[in-house]
Amino acid sequence: MKKKKKGIIITVIVFAALLGTAAVILHFLFLPQVQVVDAMVNTLSTARESGIDRQYGGYDMLSGIIDGNYDFEVNYGDSRLGVRRNKEQQRFLMFADMEISDTLSLDAQFYVDAETSVLAAKDRSIRIDYADHMAETMPDFLKLLSDIAPEDWKTGAGIYVDLMEALSGTAEKDSNVFDRLYERTKDVFLGLESERLDKELFTVNGKKVRCQVYQIVFNAKDLAEYIQDCYEISFSTGERINGIVEAVSGYTLDELFEMADNEAEQMQDLYLYFAVNHKGQLVSIYGEDLTEDQLDIELNFLGGDYLCDEVEFHMQDAAGNEITVRKDDISVDGSPAMEYTYTNRTAEGEVQEKSLTYTFEDDTVSVRIDDGEKPVLYSMDITGYEKGRYIELQNETGVVYYFGTEVKDIENPERNENLNLLDMDIISAYSFFSDLLKE
Repeated sequence: MKKKKKGIIITVIVFAALLGTAAVILHFLFLPQVQVVDAMVNTLSTARESGIDRQYGGYDMLSGIIDGNYDFEVNYGDSRLGVRRNKEQQRFLMFADMEISDTLSLDAQFYVDAETSVLAAKDRSIRIDYADHMAETMPDFLKLLSDIAPEDWKTGAGIYVDLMEALSGTAEKDSNVFDRLYERTKDVFLGLESERLDKELFTVNGKKVRCQVYQIVFNAKDLAEYIQDCYEISFSTGERINGIVEAVSGYTLDELFEMADNEAEQMQDLYLYFAVNHKGQLVSIYGEDLTEDQLDIELNFLGGDYLCDEVEFHMQDAAGNEITVRKDDISVDGSPAMEYTYTNRTAEGEVQEKSLTYTFEDDTVSVRIDDGEKPVLYSMDITGYEKGRYIELQNETGVVYYFGTEVKDIENPERNENLNLLDMDIISAYSFFSDLLKE
């Protein structure tokens, strides 16, 4: 009997825990922030209905790139320049092989996998096995030859490891700076003050549609605290690292974050509103009096054949100056096209208009730029594509552009003359660099 009672108690405890977990999950699921993100994804996914996307699969290609697989390459004759990353293989490569001038050429590759990074140029390469306690395995004589303090070596090594892990996709949660920044950003986003407001009418496809409105408040004080937290997560640096940043930017890290912190403190709270239709799609984002000069903004998905067929961004200040940017998926002589128009209307009534149109016809992409005077027309041949995976273009001068998630082979570019930076002696290091400088 006692065993039966004990079993019932355990069952009740487990059931209560499950209910509590479910309550927490449901709480986050129904946060306005989460609802808005889901609605934005639903809206952007309607881009698949455009004629261009049905042909080439640009939306799926972009999703693959965001997911971490990408290959961008430019070829002209014997010259090559590009970057590629295979998330599944945990490999990254950046490369350049080109003639810069009659007397100067560049042949270099930077490669990263789960354990190793390699910088290769011509017939030589330098290897760093960053995954195996890089800061501790740095040769002592290398530290002695420089004026870098031990703690600065450790800081620099930590930043390098974090960057390599981000490139190769091997970062562990709560250990890598980039992941900790992501988690902190997510916490801030989920913790924003938000509210579900009354429904309002918005125009979609020329018709009035009743939409649920959500208010999300971006608190200036919280933003200042977030910037400070990002600083503390990112850097605990010595003078050497700070000096490098100062040489590049003209400011120390402390000064840069202090400037950002001061700007955040002077900002006012931002109240943004998001309208979601009954299909769970985002129809409008808008805000009023966002700055001292009473700036109003709107981003409206106006519909058409699909919700983001026509998209318009509008900005206006209290003086009456307006800027409007509009994107339309259109058809030019039966071929799918995409048109961007820019309109700048001043308070005095002056109007400036420009447009940019991409037309996909047969195996050609045409680009038309019109500033209201003499239109300019460019064209490129589509030399190859696989829907949603890649597209290859070639212009009239013979330059070939490759974009996509169909990643070509990524091989370790180590050369015959290879130096492992973390496993070398002073004699081999001297020989390697002296031979290199002689060339």
